[in-house]
Amino acid sequence: MNIDDILKDDDAVAIYFWGQNCGVCHAIQPKVEDLLKSKFPKIKYYSFDAQEHKALAASLSVFSIPTLLIFFDKKEFIRKSRNISIPLLEDEISRPYHMIFS
Repeated sequence: MNIDDILKDDDAVAIYFWGQNCGVCHAIQPKVEDLLKSKFPKIKYYSFDAQEHKALAASLSVFSIPTLLIFFDKKEFIRKSRNISIPLLEDEISRPYHMIFS
């Protein structure tokens, strides 16, 4: 899978990169998923193990985990790595999301 395939059909996409032995990744992932499902349901969500999808991660310059990328209109708008604040993330997503989907 490559980034063009992921972005081709959706106006908003979230990609979460994680690792098997990353405790922070596993702690944050359900919070990110819950936020997207409850507040931003039109964002298409993808989750990838960075080790298993090295080429995709490298093509997006993802070299640390966890990393969350948010794309609107096929352009990267938000990139969060390591320490991801869910309330801050919600604030950052809200404006472009509502501009596109309202």
